[in-house]
Amino acid sequence: MGKRNRLDRIRDQIQKIEPTRLIARQYVVMGDYNSRNRVGMMKILSKNQLKLTALENTLQALNPRSVLNRGYSLTTNQQTGDLVTTVDQIRVGDCLITELADEQKIHSRVEEIDPGQPNE
Repeated sequence: MGKRNRLDRIRDQIQKIEPTRLIARQYVVMGDYNSRNRVGMMKILSKNQLKLTALENTLQALNPRSVLNRGYSLTTNQQTGDLVTTVDQIRVGDCLITELADEQKIHSRVEEIDPGQPNE
């Protein structure tokens, strides 16, 4: 019976190293690696998509034109191209361009500057 057991063990060892079984086992291992890689890449992609969306939102919020949609306008001095932010930047006779949310522009000439209240 000892020879029979030994023969069975040898047969089992041969079957373990049989090429088709090795290949099948490797397919299982490779499938597992493939699944892990896919899950990992999906996590990375999702994380980067969230970062990209956050950056897009930040850029949109910082875009000077986004304020136009809230009822503001951008006024530039036609001669210099500078954005007009204070009355000190313009003089009577200057030509101004005012841009609105619909990207239409109003061209105007300064006829008078109201001194208003001095800043305190």
